[in-house]
Amino acid sequence: MEKLSENLWSKGFIKKVEKKTPKTILKEQASFLGKETKNILTAEVHTKLNKETNYFEHKFRIYAPLLSNYTFVLFSVNHKLENLYPVSVYFDVVNNEEKPTCVEEAWDEQANTEEEFKQKLKEILTHYRTRSILNSLISQSE
Repeated sequence: MEKLSENLWSKGFIKKVEKKTPKTILKEQASFLGKETKNILTAEVHTKLNKETNYFEHKFRIYAPLLSNYTFVLFSVNHKLENLYPVSVYFDVVNNEEKPTCVEEAWDEQANTEEEFKQKLKEILTHYRTRSILNSLISQSE
């Protein structure tokens, strides 16, 4: 058996991240939706890495299982591969567009920290449009 060469990795290069990742926070909120609606509505986070830009994109999707699994992208979040923060948050207030086009009716905001990100999420999750969509889907599912 051949002897291993010298380890060239820097010592301690892997550091435990103390803050929650954007994906973890989103998945927690997705879980709360199912609990709050008794699974009449559920939510999932779909993540992909754009290999051209090296950005992660997390889409927050609402599902209505009793409406032929109707799916709705409520908002999306992007961040660089090498950094958890800042994140860009895309929320179209009027349409179901993943990247908003009208500034007055859409958000394309940045959150620089975990706390700022949680605040932006709270604004989206309590927004009148979000409540309206969820209530409509629940009503039609009963």
